[in-house]
Amino acid sequence: KCDLMESIANHVTTAAEKLRKQNCIAKGIAVSIRTSPFKNGPQYYNSHVINLTTGTSITHKLIMHAFESLNQIYKSGFEYKKAGIMLFDIQPKQYSQLSFFGENDSLQEDHLMRIIDQLNYRSGSGTVKHAACGVNRFWKMLSEMKSPSYSTRWSDLIHI
Repeated sequence: KCDLMESIANHVTTAAEKLRKQNCIAKGIAVSIRTSPFKNGPQYYNSHVINLTTGTSITHKLIMHAFESLNQIYKSGFEYKKAGIMLFDIQPKQYSQLSFFGENDSLQEDHLMRIIDQLNYRSGSGTVKHAACGVNRFWKMLSEMKSPSYSTRWSDLIHI
């Protein structure tokens, strides 16, 4: 389960950075997990959606909601192969509906995210990250089996 949590936290972090870069918020998050369809053995796929009362682009809030979703759908005893997230109901931040119940993003949280984004921009992606993202990414995609991108990069074309 720890590998799934790290994977989901990293996906959420990347998505939240993109939201902030576009000055947007998301009002919902969906988490999905599945086993490998190519392996023999028990198969499992499930997803869970959380609609947020107020939109956010704050990474730790989105991670918290993603973990809530994961806890709803996780079943032990399966060898999970893939985890993913999807943010939805994305809208510009300036048009977001505020809540009377104090669930809005605070100025301190916005400032913290801005500082983290600036540090990561200057020093490289992942320089400053949440502890939930982990240190050793054993779960990440195996690139040694990936084919070269001959059709998407000019530099990879074969010269004759």
